[in-house]
Amino acid sequence: MSSKTDGGSKYLCYVSIATLKPEKLPLELIGNGACRSVNEFDKIRQLGAGTYGIVYEGKDKKNGKTATLKQVRLDLKKEGVSISVMREIQSLMDIEHENIVRLFDVVVGRKIEQIFLVMEYCDQVFF
Repeated sequence: MSSKTDGGSKYLCYVSIATLKPEKLPLELIGNGACRSVNEFDKIRQLGAGTYGIVYEGKDKKNGKTATLKQVRLDLKKEGVSISVMREIQSLMDIEHENIVRLFDVVVGRKIEQIFLVMEYCDQVFF
C-alpha cells in the first residue's frame, strides 16, 4: 500500500484482496468501507504473537460471541499488505472444512495498517 499524487489528486495504491490486482482509490473516499471496526470487539486477552501477527481472544459486542482476533503484522515501508497475507485471507474465505479454523470477517482499526482477521475461537492448546 502506498499513497501517490496523480494530477493533483491523492490516491491510495493497493492490491485488491478479492482480485489480487493493483487498484487505486481516491484518499477522500477512504473510510472503513464494508469492514467493521475492531472497536466493535472487546479484547479479552492476548493468546500469542509470532512473525505474522498478534492473536487475541475477543468478544463481539453485537452478538456476545467469542472469537479469535488476529492482528496482521504489516510492513508498510516495504510492501504494505504482503502477498502471503492476501493469500491467507483469500484461502480462508474460500475454505469451509471442519478441521480448519473459519474466517468470519476482516475488521480494521483506526489506522489503515491495522487489519484484524476475526476467526473461529478454539480453546484448546495444540502442540
